[in-house]
Amino acid sequence: MRTPATDRTRVAALTCAVVLLVVVAAHAFVGWARHRGPGQPPAINPTVVVLGLVTALLLAGWALVGRARDRVTDRIRAHHPERRVVLETADLPSGTGAETGAEVAAGAGAAAWDDPLTAAAWRGACRRRLVPPLVLALAALVLLLVTGLMSRMASAELHDRGVRTPAQVTASGWTYTGLGHSPWVRVTHVEGGRTYASVVHGVDPQVVPVGTQLTVVVDPDDPETVGAVDDPAPSAVTQWWQNLLRLALVVGLGWAGVAGARMLAWRSALRSGPWQPWRLLSAAPAGRGVVLALQDRAGDVPVVARSGGVPGGGVPADLRGAAGTDEVGVLPGPRHHLLLGRRLLLATSSGVVEAVLPRTVAEASRLAR
Repeated sequence: MRTPATDRTRVAALTCAVVLLVVVAAHAFVGWARHRGPGQPPAINPTVVVLGLVTALLLAGWALVGRARDRVTDRIRAHHPERRVVLETADLPSGTGAETGAEVAAGAGAAAWDDPLTAAAWRGACRRRLVPPLVLALAALVLLLVTGLMSRMASAELHDRGVRTPAQVTASGWTYTGLGHSPWVRVTHVEGGRTYASVVHGVDPQVVPVGTQLTVVVDPDDPETVGAVDDPAPSAVTQWWQNLLRLALVVGLGWAGVAGARMLAWRSALRSGPWQPWRLLSAAPAGRGVVLALQDRAGDVPVVARSGGVPGGGVPADLRGAAGTDEVGVLPGPRHHLLLGRRLLLATSSGVVEAVLPRTVAEASRLAR
């Protein structure tokens, strides 16, 4: 459903997409314009280009698809009155979802949060929703710290027991490590009358060009293991692993942020709205969830309850039967909310589950104003 809030959000998404495209284009132009000489790092970072383009495409696609869907919805409502397009909880009958906190406080009913079982279900859902992303972020952080500590210990051990040996730079370059480029030089040194060639990471080729003499630290037990004297860097494989852990850390924190925002929105809805008494007519399995037929004062409303819903998790046992007449409590998400605008909470004798309103409903179950 088109609202001023959704219009502003879509305009902001399109604006961000345009800004990202400009940044990527500027980055590519500057990189192309730079005259790269021998030993200079690549001027264009593939990570910046790919992430910028993908993010801009997702933002622009979300905004444009939303606008196109609104136009299709308006046409269906105008030319096919026998069908009713349901996009948000504001379309529900009897004004469900339209109450504000002030109206509830004035006597519309007790808030759902006043029920101790509801508050307990919300806290349990927080644990189920937040533990996986936080575990992912914590594991990535721990592994990143351990990897960095092990690299420093290995470098310190090499410097403590290694032998400083003169070497000559024979080649140089930059290795892509997932998030950027890392410099390296290939050096040759003589040990016991034999010439060894090794790669030293972390040495800037612009500072140490090919043909330069420099001092390296050589492992006496393994002459092919060589490190830089000052500011050593881990190998390219280790840097790839560290960058992968950094990405996992960012993903885990972002996942936790979205899940936390959703749970806070549900808590606000539970505190500002009462449970609406509806009847459960039937429950039929459908994929990973259950198709529910609910009835209120205005008619039947089919919704899809997904397993692992919020804030109960899983599908209660009394929703798995073929039919029943149990009364359930229904609480819609805030109208026009980006995260909860099409979602409901169902309170049953077995727990609380989340349900999703369908895009369209047939004439047999159309919603009445």
